[in-house]
Amino acid sequence: THPPVLVRSHLYQMKRALPNVLKTDRDELWEARDKHGSKLNKEGTVVCPQPSFRSRLLYTNPVCILSTLSNLMVISWLTPINNEGDFICSMNRRRHTANVLFGPNSPEEKTFVLNVPVAGMEPLLTQIGSSHGDEVDKWESFGVEKVLPGWLPYPNPTSSSDPNPAPSVSSPPSPSTTLPPLVPAVGQCVAHLLCRVRNVNDDWDSNHHIIHASIKQSFVSSRYWSGTQFIPVQGTITGDDATSLPPPYLTFLGSRVFAKVLQ
Repeated sequence: THPPVLVRSHLYQMKRALPNVLKTDRDELWEARDKHGSKLNKEGTVVCPQPSFRSRLLYTNPVCILSTLSNLMVISWLTPINNEGDFICSMNRRRHTANVLFGPNSPEEKTFVLNVPVAGMEPLLTQIGSSHGDEVDKWESFGVEKVLPGWLPYPNPTSSSDPNPAPSVSSPPSPSTTLPPLVPAVGQCVAHLLCRVRNVNDDWDSNHHIIHASIKQSFVSSRYWSGTQFIPVQGTITGDDATSLPPPYLTFLGSRVFAKVLQ
């Protein structure tokens, strides 16, 4: 097996393009990120499963951290409904994230990321799940690493560290053409599913939103993708633990108890 190669020029070009993301069509950006998806990161290379395999990331019902621009929540009531990346999830209407996505000031394009955590992250899941987003900034308070889906660096609008910054836009886009900011993903997780809400049913349950969403793009650490399945892969650990599997990812049993997904 050949070691992964970091194509630095592609990563640099993608990073340089981020300040001008409002000028880029959102679907084109997803396609560009897919094309240059095999990058080196702390979890190994990044794999972009083909569209017909995206639903497989939810087959085992992994517990997920759902991330939005301003909040994080733990979610496990979700299931794929086809092999096209569509799935259904249930969200309590009292959750702060429900207000972020569906409240009076929610964005027209309702986008979020499902992030899959692994064993060892249970304390973080408990912290996120037992706190309220309207009272605490979960990103900052719990030390959650903010990245773009696919582990690209998240743009900091106040940063001036780039010695060759991209040219500034002379005038801001008009309101009719402004795209919402990119939703961040959780850097500590091993899979990122970039999702868009298609519709919401509020008639089936008086306390929950029943959400129909689709996976628009997916990124998985190569240590968790067999080529066709989302599972820890033997032989992707190096050094003294070369015979070990990566930490298993998690599913939820209730009452703050998690289980590990093993082959």
